[in-house]
Amino acid sequence: MNRSRLKDLIVYVVNDLSVFVFALLFQKFQYQLQLHCILQHPREQDFRQLTTVPLLQECIPKDKCVIYRGKRFPKSKFAKLHEVCAQTNTAVLYPAKDAVDIKDFVAQLDGEPLQLIVLDGTWQEARAIGHNCSALLKDIPKVKITGSWRSEFVIKTQPTDESVSTLEAVAIALSQIEQIPDFITIARKPLKALCDFQIQHGAQIHESKESLARKGIKYRIFEKKF
Repeated sequence: MNRSRLKDLIVYVVNDLSVFVFALLFQKFQYQLQLHCILQHPREQDFRQLTTVPLLQECIPKDKCVIYRGKRFPKSKFAKLHEVCAQTNTAVLYPAKDAVDIKDFVAQLDGEPLQLIVLDGTWQEARAIGHNCSALLKDIPKVKITGSWRSEFVIKTQPTDESVSTLEAVAIALSQIEQIPDFITIARKPLKALCDFQIQHGAQIHESKESLARKGIKYRIFEKKF
């Protein structure tokens, strides 16, 4: 699919009423969340035609969703990002062993709005960003979403059964800190529309690498650590 067709597809999907409902919900409950900073691997924009961040950008007010693209983020070029990372109300959404429940982290902020850092790319690319930016991210608390989840971004192979897309991870995080269980359901509607559109035009439903491994098709499963 070329980029002009991708743009048409995004327009088709975001015209779904659910996107506007999601946007209204965010505006109503945004007091818990001040800013999303998405550290996006360049391949997400340069080589992948179907990603979930464009949908996320339509769901969240643009001043609340800032995208930084790169493999490294030096202070000389990304001064604002370094400023955000130095603040005590900032956390990185990443399922490391030392990550804490995002609800518990928000509770400790005592009403101060959360600034959330999100890594966007494949799991290997996210790990690479974490490694390359270890000096920037090492002192930032890591938070995780809780519960058992399965991605509905079914036209992409996930590394594990419980891996989810960037859009889903952010939506789940918001649903948990705002205590709105239906938030993720609303957010997934445009994602499902995107997948359904692709499946109607020949795309295949993908199983996770973990699921395929149980059937004897071996993949190296990504270890969730920096």
